Amino acid sequence: MNNSNYIAVNTPSAAQPATTGRFVIMFDAVMALLVTVLCSFRVYKALGKPLLTGIDDENITQAYGQNLAHGFGYVYTPNFEHVEGATSSLWVAIHYLLYKITARPEPFILICSAALTALAIYWALGIARSVAESLSLPRWALWIPILATAAQPNYFHWTVVTMMDQGLWGTVVLGLVYVLVRGVNNPRVSVLGIVLCALSVLARPESMLLMPAMLAIAGVIVAVNKSIGAAIRYVTPYLAAVLVTLAGLTAARLKYFGFPFPNTYYAKVSSNPKDNIVQGIHYVVGFLDSNILVVPSVLAAALVLLIGLQSLWSGVRSKTQLTAAHSIMLLVGGTLAVVMATLVLEGGDHFPGYRMMQPYVPLLAVALMFYVPLLGDWSKLSVSRATGALWTGAIVIAVMVASYSAFAIGSKPLKEDFSLAVEGRQIGDLLNELGDEHLPDVGVLPAGGIAVTYHGRVADLLGLNWVEMAHASGRRTGVVGHSGFNLDVFWKHPPELVLPQLLTQTVKLDEKQTPGKFELDVLHGLMNQPEFREQYEPVFIHGDGVKLFAYARASFLKRHDGDPRFEVLSWSRFRDVPAEAAVAAH
Repeated sequence: MNNSNYIAVNTPSAAQPATTGRFVIMFDAVMALLVTVLCSFRVYKALGKPLLTGIDDENITQAYGQNLAHGFGYVYTPNFEHVEGATSSLWVAIHYLLYKITARPEPFILICSAALTALAIYWALGIARSVAESLSLPRWALWIPILATAAQPNYFHWTVVTMMDQGLWGTVVLGLVYVLVRGVNNPRVSVLGIVLCALSVLARPESMLLMPAMLAIAGVIVAVNKSIGAAIRYVTPYLAAVLVTLAGLTAARLKYFGFPFPNTYYAKVSSNPKDNIVQGIHYVVGFLDSNILVVPSVLAAALVLLIGLQSLWSGVRSKTQLTAAHSIMLLVGGTLAVVMATLVLEGGDHFPGYRMMQPYVPLLAVALMFYVPLLGDWSKLSVSRATGALWTGAIVIAVMVASYSAFAIGSKPLKEDFSLAVEGRQIGDLLNELGDEHLPDVGVLPAGGIAVTYHGRVADLLGLNWVEMAHASGRRTGVVGHSGFNLDVFWKHPPELVLPQLLTQTVKLDEKQTPGKFELDVLHGLMNQPEFREQYEPVFIHGDGVKLFAYARASFLKRHDGDPRFEVLSWSRFRDVPAEAAVAAH
């Protein structure tokens, strides 16, 4: 492919002019806000209009923010160990501020999530305008990233409706790409860029890999276009912001928590890189099948990266400057390539909807613009302007319908994440009403909602919020993100209640499927061990209109002997102990 032909397929008269005028700013801001609000509401309806408390994992962040605001410190359980189970320190800080204002901050968290997502899309449109200018694209090309982003319901689910930190992280990444794209061919250090580099370290641990890589790409471009000295002067303030913030955060972690990384890292990431790489490759391959636009977007990013690298090599050999288009190609394609590599090294995660890729969706949508020059001379198509517009509109509608229909069909596991948060809060409230002088330790898998309301200790059996459990084993195989359980740690500190489950008139307990396969898998067959069945009894705990099912230790049941709210059940009513499990346990 001839690079010059790639860039100059459109005449300047048809191009979108570069402008930072008031109209452009207002247009981009309004479009970003409209897309965010309308698409988020459409996603919310497709999910069945769940209670807007955030999903269960978001409730973990709320628990940390609430405990900070109430003076208990950066802890999961008040008056217990210092453990960093919330991955984003910056998102916890925002929650802390909101909890200082109100005891019910969920509506404000949702507004923050929507505002950050709109800002990310706004910055994506700024990047898109630079692409349009550098490639002399027609005005309509700017609608490509707008419509492509709007056609990604998982993006709005994860950045807005769940209230997770994905919106915050996406805003930081898109903002830094925006700064670098605008400054790399005229290298002037931006205060906004320095602030974003510092905030990135507080926003997500991925920043330790992604931000230096992005700055290295920008530095190489400046070195080729200007000089090595200019590249050092340009990159150094940004890199210093990353390193100084990282050093300060690491020192604070070591002093307060005793470890350099969040506890979630030790609970999720395997000590064997092969485990992470295999899981990460599966994760990326699965993402390619998650939406009709993902494959063309990823291929576009790969295309522009290859073109950018070829131009970079030619520029180095001939000592010529890169064009603005090739510089942008390297930044966009290079950033997305590093994102993919980071995901492979981390191993992905277990959430439906490919949560870890969603913050970068607007940048993938921008990459689609690079296909426009490949379309060549539109005049060779023997269609009228009206026919072309009709077919284009039909394609857009078909993509939107297909995307949101697929989202609605596959939304069951997404809905369950909201239900877990609500049920967890109700479980916490019910257990608070038991009247124990010392509330029982409760071992759980979904660890968010219950931590927001329960006044006793919540033992996260997967180790995300339990230091000893997270550090007990280096290998992480099995269910991604759910492989931190260790039997030895459990039996050193056995909780008095294990796996409480909320039951209602519509939600019944299937006794012949209890213990469930998922719980048995992630807890290494715990409930099928003879030792467990000797020390724990299945019980119903009756509350006001609801009841809980849980496994209770004899010491806990003894304190409530004669309490009519407790109904002890026979193990014979439940799934039998497999013979091989009993043998293995002994």
